[in-house]
Amino acid sequence: MLAAIQGLEIAANVTPRDFGTKFVKTVPKETSAWIDTSDDRWGKLVLVRKASVAFDKKMWPGITGVIGLDFTGESDPVDAHYHVNTYLFPAVKLDGQWFPVDTFIRDLPAARRLWAETLREYLGADAPGLVGLEEAVFWSNPLKYPQQLRHWLRYLYRGPLYDLWKGWDEVDSLGCVHYKVWKLGGELERVYSQDEILVALERVADTPRKWKRVVWFGALSDGQKTKTMLSLGLERTVKVDGEEEGWRQVGEALRFKRFLPWRDGGGIVLLDKAGADVVVPEGVINYGPSGVTLGRRIRYEPPGGR
Repeated sequence: MLAAIQGLEIAANVTPRDFGTKFVKTVPKETSAWIDTSDDRWGKLVLVRKASVAFDKKMWPGITGVIGLDFTGESDPVDAHYHVNTYLFPAVKLDGQWFPVDTFIRDLPAARRLWAETLREYLGADAPGLVGLEEAVFWSNPLKYPQQLRHWLRYLYRGPLYDLWKGWDEVDSLGCVHYKVWKLGGELERVYSQDEILVALERVADTPRKWKRVVWFGALSDGQKTKTMLSLGLERTVKVDGEEEGWRQVGEALRFKRFLPWRDGGGIVLLDKAGADVVVPEGVINYGPSGVTLGRRIRYEPPGGR
């Protein structure tokens, strides 16, 4: 993405104001609970995705970006609270020409009213939590530095259970999970029963095979990305994973016991057949599925490579 932003200046003679915009749009908790218990939950989440993109395009016609749907919030990584994390590219393409885009929101109440209206447009005017809702909450910040851009893009692609893993502190003698996270104002601690943890795990486990949590839109959507990158002076390259990048099981299968606190370096504890703990440090864990590589990956680079 940094190469694409540099391409704006070199190939399109456009100097963006910053490295793009970080945007987080929330769905009200009552609406999230309604979605979570719906027989058509995944269909409704597609509508949330579409509402997010529609809002962005109403605010900034021609905008390009990527969205990542999160299921819960850091304050409570078990209870459903859907929200859409968005990265907005710092330029728009109109009639074949690039222009820098100003995503600063000068009338925040009006924009939040528009987000509420857009949610009603896609989820229904009578959807729980949206009836009579004047403003739906969101917040945004410009990305002023390359490291902020890299961090936010990595954040969009993080796993949907990341917050739970990060704050998993211990399992007590009753089998309850203690969750701790630092929030503004101090440390937040919650205690979850095994049934509550199971709800969070099942929310992710039943994800349909072809359902996408992260989606690009605008000039960087799947059907437009290559053409857009070429217009910015970037070359299309293909990386093919070798067999050595996959992995296979060696020895006995182990059973998951618990996560290790991040303050202790992270990782997981597994149980062998004899019931003994096997500690696996975070740095050596491969969360990819067994026997599967990423295959062909398309990248876009400046002429001659990086």
